[in-house]
Amino acid sequence: MSMKIYVVAHKRIKIKLQEDYELFQVNAVNRPIFCENNDATGDNISSKNPNYCELTAVYWIWKNDNESDIVGLAHYRRFLTKKIFSNSPVTAIKRRAVEKYLRKYDILLPRPIKFDMPVREQIKESVYENDLVCLNDIIANDYPEYLDDYESVLNGKQTYYCNIMICKKPLWNKYCEWLFAVLNKLETRIDMTGYDDTHRRLYGYLSERLLTVFVNRHKLKVKTLRMSFSEISFFGRLKNRLRKLFYKVRSF
Repeated sequence: MSMKIYVVAHKRIKIKLQEDYELFQVNAVNRPIFCENNDATGDNISSKNPNYCELTAVYWIWKNDNESDIVGLAHYRRFLTKKIFSNSPVTAIKRRAVEKYLRKYDILLPRPIKFDMPVREQIKESVYENDLVCLNDIIANDYPEYLDDYESVLNGKQTYYCNIMICKKPLWNKYCEWLFAVLNKLETRIDMTGYDDTHRRLYGYLSERLLTVFVNRHKLKVKTLRMSFSEISFFGRLKNRLRKLFYKVRSF
């Protein structure tokens, strides 16, 4: 099977990638082009990147990659990996392991992020209440078959993050068809006049929760993997984990 993992970047970087991984520039329509593979080519929504974040790459893959059997998204500093200690891009999961997992599972995702509050409250740090109300109405009125799973995700305390995923292309297409239909409807209801840069990225933030909704609605078999973060060393990760444990103990 052929596989291509798109490694999104919004700035010029030096990075060593292994086979089946390809650097992909996002927001190319608004910035100097440094990568031949970018979201301003073919059928694209590159101009929406300030609001859609890495979703402009997700959309591009959906519309333009008709050759790969397996597709995926990574960030230039975040990759799915089987390695425990290394955060290097060269330790990103390889095609042979992906193919093995996809014989048993539907999709590969990062381990979910867990919050100390419901997702419905946590996301209000990044999106306004009215944005969420509009999304609630769209799901309830236009996609009622998703409503129970949507409510379950928002009332729960964990979600998948960063839109990092690997799956077979038909599943990618199915997800994108639903996701971008929802977001297109949402765009017609939201006026971002006066929004700061963080709140203008609302579609990217909401999509992370919607991916979790889609996974639950379709009862996808998920293989979760560690998400490496190349800008944090092993000792940095250990320090962060110990800090969280310390504060958790103090809270009792």
